[in-house]
This record gives sequence, C-alpha cells and structure tokens, in this order.
Amino acid sequence: MRKLFFICLLSVASVGLQAQKKTIIIAKVDGLEKDTASWGIRGFDYSVYPQVETHLTAKPGSDHKVKFQFDLTRPLEITFYTNRTSVAVFVEPGDSLELGYDAGKKDSTLAFSGTKAKNSEILNKLNNIYATDWNKLDSTTTPNSFAAFYDNVYAKQEALLAQNRKVLSPVFYNYAQASDYAYNISGLISIPGLMQMVKQKKKSDWLPAGYWSYVKKVKLEEKWLVNPNYVKTLSYSYPSLLLDKTRMDQHRFDEPMEKGDKLLSIYEIQKEKYKKHPAIMEVVLPRSMENMLNGAADVSTRKDVLDDYLENYCKSDAGRTALKSLYSRLAAVRVGQVPPAFTLKDLNGKDVSLADFKGKVVYIDFWASWCAPCRAQMKEAAPALHKRFEDSKEVVFLYISVDENANAWRKAIDDDKIEGIHLLSDNGGKGRVAQLFNISGVPRYMIIDKQGKVFDNDAPRPSEEKTVTRINDALKAS
Repeated sequence: MRKLFFICLLSVASVGLQAQKKTIIIAKVDGLEKDTASWGIRGFDYSVYPQVETHLTAKPGSDHKVKFQFDLTRPLEITFYTNRTSVAVFVEPGDSLELGYDAGKKDSTLAFSGTKAKNSEILNKLNNIYATDWNKLDSTTTPNSFAAFYDNVYAKQEALLAQNRKVLSPVFYNYAQASDYAYNISGLISIPGLMQMVKQKKKSDWLPAGYWSYVKKVKLEEKWLVNPNYVKTLSYSYPSLLLDKTRMDQHRFDEPMEKGDKLLSIYEIQKEKYKKHPAIMEVVLPRSMENMLNGAADVSTRKDVLDDYLENYCKSDAGRTALKSLYSRLAAVRVGQVPPAFTLKDLNGKDVSLADFKGKVVYIDFWASWCAPCRAQMKEAAPALHKRFEDSKEVVFLYISVDENANAWRKAIDDDKIEGIHLLSDNGGKGRVAQLFNISGVPRYMIIDKQGKVFDNDAPRPSEEKTVTRINDALKAS
C-alpha cells in the first residue's frame, strides 16, 4: 500500500513538473481602448528546418490584458503585437513573463516583470541602440561613415551586454551576442549594395575602406545557430561576400548576375566553406536550397541539385518532405504552366476564379494590410501603372490579400483607395491559394497570359518601368 502511495505521489509530481513547462506571456497595454483587433505573439525557431512558428492571438479583456500560455521547447525571441504597436520579448521554456506599456508613449513606459524579465528589457535596449543611431544617417553618408555606424552600434551593444552580464541568463547572453555580431557583420557586408540602391553608380564605387578584409571577420560559431540573424548571415551575407570577392578578382564585380545563378553559386560556396562544420551545414544548407528553388526562373533546372542534396546532405525527414513539397508547388507555377485553379470571394462576396479572366493578361499582386512595402507600391506606384493600361480591356489588375483579418483587409483598401479586383485568401498566408502559389512572403507579383498560363512567376513591382514592358510582352505573346 505504501509502495502504491509513493507511485501515485511520483505521478502527481511528474504531472506538476510537466505543467510547469508551459511558457506564459501576459501583456497589458493602455491607450488602446477603442482597438477591437486581437493581440498576438509570433516567433520563428530557425535552429531547425523547416522553421517552427509560434503564433497565437487573443482578445484583450476589460483590464487591457491578454494572456498567452503555450508549449516551448527552445528559447525564442517573440514579437508581441497589437494593431498599432509591437514589442520584442525573449523567453525560455517554462518562463512566465509580464510586460506593460502605454501605446501612446511605449518607449518611456515599457516595463517587464516575471521570470528572467531582464532578458527582454535588455533585448529592447539593444534594438533601440540600432534604431536610434540609424535615424542619424542621412544623404551625406559615405561608405566609410556607414561602416563606422555599424561598428559604433556594435561597440555600444557589446558594452551594454557586458554591463548586464551578471543579471542575464547565459542562454540569452549567448543569443544576444550572436544577434549583435550578425547585425554588425551582415550590415558591413551590405554597404555597397545599399549605397548603390540609393545613389546609383557602380557597386564598386561604394566599397568602404578594407571591405574585403570582412572575409576574415566572419566567425563560424555553432553555439550561435540559435539566433536567426546569425543563421541568415551564414546563409546569405557571408557566402555572398565570398562570391563577390571571387568576381572582383575576375574583374566581374560590377557585371549583373542572374538571381538564380547567384543563389546556385552561394549554395556551392556553402558546401565547400562549411564542410568541416556539420552543425552549420545542417542548419544552413536546407535554407539555401529553399532560396535556390524559389529563385530559379525554371525550377526544373534545379532538380539534379535538389536530388543530390536530398541524397548526400539532408539529415531531416521533415526537411526532406518540405523541400520536395516546395519543388512540386513551384513546378506547378513555373513559366508556361496553367496555374492551380482557385475560387475566392471579392469585396462584395462574389466568387471569382482565375479562369474568369482567360483571354486577358492578369497582373497578380499578393499583398497584406500589415505589409508596408506592399501598401506603398499599391498607393504610390499602382495608379500610374493602371493609367498606362487604362485604354486596354485586355489587362486585369488582381489583388489577392493574405490577411487573416477581413476587416483589416477592407480598411486598407478603403484607406489607400486601391483600384482593381480584390480577393481575400482563405486562411491568410496558410491558406490553400497562398500555399498553391508558394507565397512565402509579400509583396509578390505574377503575370498570367491570355491563354491562362504563367508568363512571369516573379514579376517586377508596379514601381519598376520594366513592369510595363513585361505586361506588353505578355499581350504580344498571347
């Protein structure tokens, strides 16, 4: 009997320990009394592939509070958001964190309490250092002053971390070190491209002093793979720098390079550079493969590369399944294919299908109300594009939103006075249409020709002059 009692006691204790593993975030936001939208939390774990998303929403109570309780297996940076504000938090499995602020003066009122609250407090201070100094940059910024900006921000962030090391959890300290380093080195690497985008001229005109020495500044630290910014640095920024260095040595640095060819070259560089770091290979290569498949004008040209990766490098069944599925979806919308059929509701609740527009060229704009670049294109560039084809009855502008909130979708259309045919994707970015067309990010544009086939599966933006050319090409080809 006593033995049975202890077994029961151990069972109860075990259940109690399991319950303690729930992670809790409680948020209180004042100043949003008229905001009826749900609040939410969202975070992505990039240490595995495919990445794992944590996304929960809830309506705040009359006390302006909302509580999220969920299972968490790894430490994670999460964004808490309302319709008007957002805050970064850092939680570890089992943490119970509270945050509060006034929406009208968030920066001065933001406060954290609960388990390891100092982690989230310092995270926001680190982010503010970057944002504050970024706002000091102006049109007089040179490549060297741009580099000084990144180095100064990094020095300030490292000093803040060092000052608070004793009150931060070791897990967060490692995470923050990785993040600050990644922002610094990826920022330095990006300078020529950013400067060229803003000021034109040749990319080689915007190299800061000692630019190629950044190759030796890159650190390969497996312990930093928990940080998404570091993973992105090793996935794109660093191999891009190595590729650019090779092209500079070949006197081809300023020559344009087709996107698909660049992504394939980056993948090959990663295989060679990271071969002595299997943990890095396991995290970086599948993401590189995903980017390469997404960036290929014709995904079938990458089938052999995908097969080689799956046979010789892929360690994860989930990753293998995800990449095979991605290839199938991309093959379905490659140029010359009849895209997957769908039917969605328009603003008036009427069913609309892509087949309804056969015999016309359709410029499809995938967007969302929360996407600032999407709305900027629609508000500032789309009207001029529409005007170029206002006399044509053979061109249709079709807008498909991946919003999960129908009210937000309607309000954005009304606020920005967006003309065209508007449809709402079922279940937002996770819905059938978004999945069929492989919409992993917005804005995204496609052109369908008069025969109802894909003419361009990665069309230019409305603001680009070549968009007019591509639409005209589609009109002539059909």
